[in-house]
Parts: sequence; C-alpha cells; structure tokens
Amino acid sequence: IQDFDLVNRNRDRIQSGDELRANSPYHHAAAFSIPILLVHGDRDTVVDVEHSREMAAQLKLVDKSFEYIEQPGGDHFLSGGAQRRAFYAAMGEFLGAHLRLTPNRDVVAETGMTNSSDAASRTPVESRKVVN
Repeated sequence: IQDFDLVNRNRDRIQSGDELRANSPYHHAAAFSIPILLVHGDRDTVVDVEHSREMAAQLKLVDKSFEYIEQPGGDHFLSGGAQRRAFYAAMGEFLGAHLRLTPNRDVVAETGMTNSSDAASRTPVESRKVVN
C-alpha cells in the first residue's frame, strides 16, 4: 500500500523564495478580475487554514470581491457529509450570484423563460462560517 503523504510525495514541487512569489495567488490578488470563493476546513491537515485566512485578508486589503467560508471541523477533503453539502450549497449560491447566463433563444421561444437573476446587483458576502 502506497503511503499517501502529499507533502513528501510532492516535495520536488514545493516552492519557496522568488518561485513561490511568482506563482502564489496571494502575491497577485490585486490582479484578480473575477469574484473568488474560498472554502477551507479549520481541521485541514494538508493545507493549513491560515493560508486561506491570509488570502481572504489580502483580497479584502486590495478590495476584491470574494467570499470566504471556513468550515468548523472540516478537513481537506470535505469528508463530512454536512460539510460537503454546505460546500455545494454555497458554491451553487456563489455561481448563481456571479455567473451571467445568456438565455438560449430556442429555450426562451419554447418556454418563455429567461434568466431573471442580475448578478451585478448582488452584494458579495465577504466572510461567513458554515456550521455542521
């Protein structure tokens, strides 16, 4: 059975110094042009939750549209059913708020239905905690 240790398995890809600065989204937050959804479990043993907290702080500092959800008891893999359901619900809300869908003309002609959501009028949520 193979040892599943992501850090040791990817040690040759771990970056530092100039290489880390060039590739880390934290250092490029000011260049982001789309809303960001960050979701992190506070019990993640693969990536420390502090990384997402720092990213959220950086996005706030440079006045970017984002939502940060920290899942109490959540791990890296969204193993808990409640956390996974909360994540999918939050992702659906986020995408619904930020995607601008163009109605298919054939569907509109057949059903009379159009996309009535106006993503531009919605205010993004900066941060929230999702409970189990």
